[in-house]
Amino acid sequence: MDGKTDSIKAPDVESICRLINRWGGEHAGLLSVREYGRSFQGRPLQALVITDPSAGSESKEVVLMTALHSGVEQSAAMSMLYLVKWLLAADDAARAILSRQIIVCMPLPNPDGYSALSYYNAQGKDLYRAWTLDGPRNPEKHPEAVAVQRVMDEYQPDIHADWHGMAYTHHGEYMVENSGCSFSNYSLRPYHRRIACLMDEAALREGYPSDLLEEDAEELFWGPDLEGMAHKLWRGRPTVMAAHYCYNKFHTMSFASEIGWERSGFLRHKRLLEIGLQRWPGEYWPGYPTHVVSKHVCDALVSYGATAAARRKSRVELWNMRQQLTHASNYPTIAGRALHVTALTPEAAGLWLAEPSLPKLADKIGAGTGLEKNYLKSFVAQLPDGNVQGPGLSVKYGRANGPAAAIKNGISMRLRFSYPKARIIDVRLNGHPLAESQTDGFVVYKDNGYTYLQVNCPPDKTAKGDLFIITCQYDPVDKREPGFGEIFG
Repeated sequence: MDGKTDSIKAPDVESICRLINRWGGEHAGLLSVREYGRSFQGRPLQALVITDPSAGSESKEVVLMTALHSGVEQSAAMSMLYLVKWLLAADDAARAILSRQIIVCMPLPNPDGYSALSYYNAQGKDLYRAWTLDGPRNPEKHPEAVAVQRVMDEYQPDIHADWHGMAYTHHGEYMVENSGCSFSNYSLRPYHRRIACLMDEAALREGYPSDLLEEDAEELFWGPDLEGMAHKLWRGRPTVMAAHYCYNKFHTMSFASEIGWERSGFLRHKRLLEIGLQRWPGEYWPGYPTHVVSKHVCDALVSYGATAAARRKSRVELWNMRQQLTHASNYPTIAGRALHVTALTPEAAGLWLAEPSLPKLADKIGAGTGLEKNYLKSFVAQLPDGNVQGPGLSVKYGRANGPAAAIKNGISMRLRFSYPKARIIDVRLNGHPLAESQTDGFVVYKDNGYTYLQVNCPPDKTAKGDLFIITCQYDPVDKREPGFGEIFG
């Protein structure tokens, strides 16, 4: 051997387009090839929409996959095509995914850059970084980013997976891979980091390792107050990229992965798609865990609906109304009894929760309408009104003032109790008894050592009222007392 490595060259744009068009003809039942614009040099900006048409769209979640740096990071585009080919082969595992998900793939969103082997489009712009929270910056210079935005706006995806990688230049060349985390931007992390770990594990089972970024470096994240030790912190810095647009508009969970081997990229993202078929710990419905729009200690506001499409619609609505929503729970938390209050408008929050005091809340209940007053006042009176660490209501306030929009798609309110064997005795909404129901009542489930109670309020209830008071009595079963008696006994 003379030590010299032979060079290699990736398939060109025309070859990729011919392959995609051939697949479109051969798999017309599963694949729809859609054009969302043209690049500056006139090349098509395509999305490959893959799903099982025999299963209704109402039951499906949406996964968007892009290769925004594929101009030079060619392994990202090739890896995504590897996944597309597997999905179209439609074995039992692929069929299960396509019956429950709509997979939208953009393997070549920057065809001019790919042809020139450049990060940039033909106008010298990087569509990965060309974003504000409201969309592409200077859209006339970024037709490729505009096409991506059109896809995002149309599908409002539950998941956005952006594939990165390397250029093909020499045989034997490789790169360090990872799942779900950007090296340059520490705000590009999925809000469920465990999913990225599961993707890493799927690759490792076939021998593909993963870099763990700041974990491997044993470094903390940077922040403005930490500038004095910036040289000791992880090098990534938060900045707006395409994934932030999706998160800001739709509460989409984003993954940015580095892929060097096509098989590895396939294994990682196949595992991601499989997670969409399972029930994630802490969730009631199977599918991706993207439903919490506001959380405060032991309670959360979550999307409403009995289908994936209904929950997505509710999630997007509530996410963009988050600033007008206020919710609170009794403090301190007391085993066996729980109180939760949600105000859907700033007006209701000002009336009911301006003072985080249980006696004040009881007084207002006495003057309220549509409430079972005697029951609620009695329930509130049995709770302690705070302690040395805070008042009797722990409140997460919305920030909006003035008129509020009506909630059209319902809302669910989720409580959790730190007792895995708890038995629910009584659940009421505004003092009125509730029955178990997935659409107009409550459900109970258990996960991760918690007992969850989720109260589901359909659109007709959110249209009529702007205040929801949940009370719950339960038997914790487990008896837990402070342990200092054992320490000092």
